[in-house]
Amino acid sequence: MSDSSNLEETLYEDDIPYDTEDHAEATVQPLLRGKNRTYETILKFSNAKEADDFMKSEGVWTLKSRNETSEGRKDFYTCKFNRRQLNGKRPTTWCMTSVCLHHADDSLNVTLLSTSTLHVHDGMPTDRGLSDEQKESIGDIFASGIQRPKLVLNKLRRRGIPEPRLTHLKAYLTALRQKKYGSSRATFGELYKWCIERSEIPKDMDTPFVQQVFDESKDTPKIRILFTTKRLISLTSLASNVHADATYKLNWNGYPVIVTGCTDKSGRFHPFCLAITTAETETDFAFIFSTIKSLATQLLNLQFNPSILVADCADAIANGFSSAFSNDFVRVNCWAHVHRNMQKQLLTIKSEKLRSQFTSDIDALQLAHTVDSFNKAVALLAEKWDAIGEDSSETVKRQIEQCLQHFVEEYCDRYPGWFEGHAPGHPSHNNTLESTNNVIKTEYTMRSRLPVAQFANMACTIVQDWSQSRNPEAVNYIPFDSEASIKEKDYEEAYGLIREKRKMLTQRSDGVITTFSSVSHPSKFASTSDVFTKIIGLHSIPM
Repeated sequence: MSDSSNLEETLYEDDIPYDTEDHAEATVQPLLRGKNRTYETILKFSNAKEADDFMKSEGVWTLKSRNETSEGRKDFYTCKFNRRQLNGKRPTTWCMTSVCLHHADDSLNVTLLSTSTLHVHDGMPTDRGLSDEQKESIGDIFASGIQRPKLVLNKLRRRGIPEPRLTHLKAYLTALRQKKYGSSRATFGELYKWCIERSEIPKDMDTPFVQQVFDESKDTPKIRILFTTKRLISLTSLASNVHADATYKLNWNGYPVIVTGCTDKSGRFHPFCLAITTAETETDFAFIFSTIKSLATQLLNLQFNPSILVADCADAIANGFSSAFSNDFVRVNCWAHVHRNMQKQLLTIKSEKLRSQFTSDIDALQLAHTVDSFNKAVALLAEKWDAIGEDSSETVKRQIEQCLQHFVEEYCDRYPGWFEGHAPGHPSHNNTLESTNNVIKTEYTMRSRLPVAQFANMACTIVQDWSQSRNPEAVNYIPFDSEASIKEKDYEEAYGLIREKRKMLTQRSDGVITTFSSVSHPSKFASTSDVFTKIIGLHSIPM
């Protein structure tokens, strides 16, 4: 940047969009427009960045218009105190100082030109925006994870900091989010460029990288972006199962965020990756599973081929899994989803007593230790509830038949993989993964939706945190347990069971040892199905 105040040039504006409304009470010189306004060169810059940095450092200019001319681009700025209102009223004077940045058409040079008008700020409000004290406090509160305007206001009140206008606070929080997570207005092309810049696999184990697919072949563009690290992918060498689930309400576009990982023998969840997709189709899940498989091969020289899939009852997940790996796998349907869905279905039975009894029978059925015992128990359950229906009124019978039919067809014939014995040694639910989804919402996004571009930056932070916490050298290292650990609570329950002196039954089947405990008085139950519902499979372990 060089001082060229001794070199005078004259530049005439082609058009400057100023308000021409006159006010009788105004005490300023008449507005000069177009060629009547004369600019003089005061500074020159070697490039546009220097010019922009200088304008920001001045802190008094507002961009009013940008014109493309034959001589190059001209950016016109006016004083930020131009026609500012004081207590909702027009001031009796306003500052008419303006400048122009002229970007030369034939070089990178930028010239700053100014009118000869001096700044006039008398009688005008000078408390523009937030004070330094407010900005510092808001920055501290934002860094602590509190990002909602009203919550920030409450924190400021407790600290005794003067309360800012809510509009000013929202604007400053938006600026902080943009500074931390990037622009919220990224286009399809800009998002693609962002992904390409981060697609190279780094040497560091905990540095996140991106794998992406952008499809513009149809009317609605499809995006699939996967975030992971080398350490997270290395967990595939220890995994024998795969968990997958999608969560929503994380971005403005309503795109699902899909978390994929595995569980160890202690039931602890370990993520492989996090992905953003435009939908939850078979193709989207196939992209995620195929990418994990190819990265395992590329980074570990490992043919990753898990045999267990734990997910909800969505066919898209299972179909995507089979297309990426093989059709020979055991599908575990999340027991929590089945339980919640049946609770809704059972509302058609008006009797609370019958609903509770049906729920109790389903809960007991979930403890079946083998496929054979599950099938026999289903037959007994259907027999029991058919008999209850026959002894009830037509209305109650119809309600029972409807619920029983839905349960048998949907969760016994079509999706039967929710009982304990379906995949011994593996979880029968997706609760640990869904707990991870909850952590993303409560600790990262604070239950606020972000633009996709900003959430992409946050996703990199999330997978990096996951990866660093699984570094063996970390203080709070999260280990991968290859064997189930026996906790003190387990010993206490076993000791209590022994003291009760119940009759025990041990069964060995398909490589699994299952222990049963008898009830005290089985004769008091009316039917065989009632007896079955009271036999509890206490523990199943591989032999």
